[in-house]
Amino acid sequence: MKTIFHIDVNSAFLSWTAVKRLKDDPGSIDLRSIPSAIGGDTETRHGIITAKSIPAGNYGIKTAMPVVKAMELCPDLVLAQSDFTTYRMYSEAFIDILRKYSPVVEQVSIDEAFLDLTGMEQSIKSLIFQQIVDGTLHDRDETIGPLSSLECSQLIQLLKNFTLLDEFRFSFSTQDDTKEPLYETCYKYSDSEKLETLIHILNSGCAQRTELLKLLPFPLNAAVLIKDEIRDTLGFTVNVGISLNKLLAKMGSDLEKPDKIHTLYPSEIAEKMWKQPIGSLFGCGGKTALKLEKIGIHTIGEAAVMDPDILTAVLGENSGLYIYNAANGNSYSSVSEHVEEAKSISNELTTSQDIDISNLETEGTKILRKLAEQVSRRLKKHGLFAGTIGFTVKTDDFKRRSIQRKFSDSTNDTEVIYDAALDLMYELLLGFNPDPASNISSEPSTALDATYGSDSARTSDTRIDTTNRDFSLPSSQTGLFGMGYKIRLMCISTTNFDHGEYRQMTFDDLIKHSASLEKEKLLSKKRMMKKQKIDELSKTLRLKFGDHVVKKGIIS
Repeated sequence: MKTIFHIDVNSAFLSWTAVKRLKDDPGSIDLRSIPSAIGGDTETRHGIITAKSIPAGNYGIKTAMPVVKAMELCPDLVLAQSDFTTYRMYSEAFIDILRKYSPVVEQVSIDEAFLDLTGMEQSIKSLIFQQIVDGTLHDRDETIGPLSSLECSQLIQLLKNFTLLDEFRFSFSTQDDTKEPLYETCYKYSDSEKLETLIHILNSGCAQRTELLKLLPFPLNAAVLIKDEIRDTLGFTVNVGISLNKLLAKMGSDLEKPDKIHTLYPSEIAEKMWKQPIGSLFGCGGKTALKLEKIGIHTIGEAAVMDPDILTAVLGENSGLYIYNAANGNSYSSVSEHVEEAKSISNELTTSQDIDISNLETEGTKILRKLAEQVSRRLKKHGLFAGTIGFTVKTDDFKRRSIQRKFSDSTNDTEVIYDAALDLMYELLLGFNPDPASNISSEPSTALDATYGSDSARTSDTRIDTTNRDFSLPSSQTGLFGMGYKIRLMCISTTNFDHGEYRQMTFDDLIKHSASLEKEKLLSKKRMMKKQKIDELSKTLRLKFGDHVVKKGIIS
């Protein structure tokens, strides 16, 4: 049986900012203890909430919420700016600790990772013994003190549940010739004297890490060791989810927070997972959850017992089967250190002011240029060329509307990306593309959630003349602006990547990448200039001395 951990930093950006502030100024208030968040500028209304404290969550503030909305919910919300230098530093330290305990660490984002600890029971025991011998655990006991009563009570409950899991049950039979076979069940740790000793230590009120880790069963000992080392040495907390596959480990770590360890084995799915809302299932997005709720599926358990044919009919074959398998705890991917290439690269920006027809040509195009430069830079950094470009906006009713098209040739060029995004922007916002000579393929645009044609409440009967452009179209063709919407966020996205192997080599590419062709181009230019001078001289001589002076290009 596999042993998979998912370890997730609690409110990573906010925690890391709080730790740095306390390190720089020990007398400052801990952001984690007050309503606080990492977000944008409240004056310019720029940005969204990227992390929040637990007290902020009590006000209804959520990640990805616009800053202005968060401030409405909690006027006293303390906002801190993002600090990616600090985030990278703590992320690297976090991953370094994980690599001490497993040779297979799959970092899935800046603040979370999977570990495969299968077959590492003896290795973990050796690491514990090593930390006992070198005094590491003793020093932490001396510095930090014994485990708190809350930690002890949580560990007692975790132990009691763990030792009775079906996954750790053993069956054996006793039989004699005169009786039917008799089957009895025992649990791996249920009769162990170690378990009784552990409970006694945890109930003593002075539980020391040294004695506790000697007795804790695997893999709980590894989870406690990793979780507490991160907290005690780096200053922030994590959640640890333990199971036999990645999906359940991830779902386990998302249970009660912060600073918690949770098991979620198949025998616990019904109790711990099925009662949760369907939207909390890993891999089930908001739109998928809405579709499922429309057919009466509100919890993960309801999806788990639903006929797979119904799920595939509603969601499509791939998504339907995924939801059914995931709801039943089935996952087949393994932990791997191999980093998969990005499936999409995008950048978005919340506007400092609403974008409408009056400032589209000034503010809107500036934002679009900046986004194109950022996307191009990221594509080039990863050596990727995009085959599809998308343009997304968030309107003043906080809904996203998107449009996308394929490039005629994959690219990572800033100007090509900008020009293509400009075409899509005009099509989505104004209802037409003012530039017929576009680098986008002639295939029709794909509108994603951009069902503006049916929004009659917003439709205006007036005709719109765009700034600096002599276009005037009926309201049915004037896009989102024609319906009265304003824009609060703009995004450029790219997908369908290649490494340039499928790109058509253009003459410009050859000139750019071939020194010999560049040299030939210069020589050709010089020859043309020389010929032009000779022709001009010949013409002058003919006019002055007659045609007989120049014969076949030779001056006589």
